[in-house]
Amino acid sequence: MGLDTVDLVVTIEKTFHISIPNPEAAKIITVGDIHEIVWKHLSAKPAYLQREKPITRKEIEQAINELISDFAGIKLHEITPEKSITSDLGLD
Repeated sequence: MGLDTVDLVVTIEKTFHISIPNPEAAKIITVGDIHEIVWKHLSAKPAYLQREKPITRKEIEQAINELISDFAGIKLHEITPEKSITSDLGLD
């Protein structure tokens, strides 16, 4: 995992108030992997589960895609779950 990817993971952790362990972060290959990891961590948080109207998985995925778009300067419509963080999106 290169510096760009590490910075992206840190940005996602801060945005969603979660902590992604390094071994788990090292397994991130695609945008979909990020979606899955963030969903897993958020849905396990008691505060998330107790919200009157929890954020949906689709809303989480959209927020992540927007973060990636802002972070990497990639058009939002080009960010899809199957895209590789490194080879398709150009992050190292």
